Amino acid sequence: MDSLQDLGQEGNINIRELLTKYAAYWPWFLISIVSALSLAFLVNHFSTPVYQVQTSILVEDEKKMLDEKFTSGLGMYNNSYKLPNEIEILKSYSLVSKTIKRLNFNIAYFESGKFSDIELYKQSPFFLIPDSTMLYPIFTPVYIDILSPTKYAVHVHSEKVSIIDLKTEEIRTQQKKLAIDATGTFFKPFRKNNLGFILTPNGHTNLNSCIGKHYYFIVFDNNSLIGQFRNLNIFAVKSSSVLNISLQGNNVLKLIDFLNTFTQVYLERG
Repeated sequence: MDSLQDLGQEGNINIRELLTKYAAYWPWFLISIVSALSLAFLVNHFSTPVYQVQTSILVEDEKKMLDEKFTSGLGMYNNSYKLPNEIEILKSYSLVSKTIKRLNFNIAYFESGKFSDIELYKQSPFFLIPDSTMLYPIFTPVYIDILSPTKYAVHVHSEKVSIIDLKTEEIRTQQKKLAIDATGTFFKPFRKNNLGFILTPNGHTNLNSCIGKHYYFIVFDNNSLIGQFRNLNIFAVKSSSVLNISLQGNNVLKLIDFLNTFTQVYLERG
């Protein structure tokens, strides 16, 4: 009994010594916990979210290669041969190209934030009508500051700008530098250097509430958009003739519009 008591007392002493030893470091533990929580908050609050949108397509089999009773007895489905072909069609350049041409993705609008920028898909306070008679800079942010319900300022400062013909979508030239600081009026043509457009206000937005905020738009060519939206994840649902199609991106409404139009273009093939 005495030996057991001694062991118990020794265990208590060891625990006390352990707590005493590490008690001196408790401020570091506290700092580490606070830092980890702060970092997690910053990452979640200021990082650009990534969304995934998914849709499904039923692949119909017009040519039955095997008898349904025979294939069902073997646990097979007779249009399995067709699914790999349809997946390749869905991933094809031409199908994505037709989809992009139906959507107004060539002009993207953004609002500048302190930590990250937000794409204003269908929510921009203004909309751009490009002057197709002029060559146009692509991949170049054109900053718009709304000065009043009738006036705005344009700022562009960029190096090595690609100039494109909007009608043919051919890159005509490379410009070493593009610098613009000017003002414009809504509903009236703006022309400066290789930049020509008309800005129209969004009728659902109070422009007075936009004064002091910073916006910009970027023009993209179809090839760059096709490359971006061909990144589709397509897989067959087991033991069925259904294909799941998913796509990731930063704007969920834009992803939904793309997949809806994409499936419509695919189904129109007949």
